[in-house]
Amino acid sequence: MVRFPTFYLNLEGPDRSGKTTMQSQLHSATDYRWNIHDRSGISMLVFSDMYNRDSFHNVENVKRELFNLNNRFLFLIPDWDEIAQRHKFSPDELHTIISLREVYNAFEKVAEEFENFPNVMVVRSNDATTWMSEIINNITKLEN
Repeated sequence: MVRFPTFYLNLEGPDRSGKTTMQSQLHSATDYRWNIHDRSGISMLVFSDMYNRDSFHNVENVKRELFNLNNRFLFLIPDWDEIAQRHKFSPDELHTIISLREVYNAFEKVAEEFENFPNVMVVRSNDATTWMSEIINNITKLEN
């Protein structure tokens, strides 16, 4: 039987999307079953494009990561209003509301581009933790 165990579970999404919370809750719910990364080469590519840096190596890195079916990608894309609200109550020293919106738009675009890959899941919810069971079930199904 062919199996695809998870090498890396990569959490992606704009700043303030809940990646760190999701990482903590997934570890708790699965007893640290997976090696979870807060961001992957996809983030490196998004930010290199935003800041007009040479992105050739980042494109190649994303291909290597994404085409390896043992890697999983979970995009967290809450509503923009939720991101703005989180920023308002807990400002980020790196972003203004304008730059945060640019990051949000970039991740929305990338999530749409990759969401049909078999190892990519996109959660468009203000509370991604309500999807915890479905996320765990989907990853487990991919492994088996």
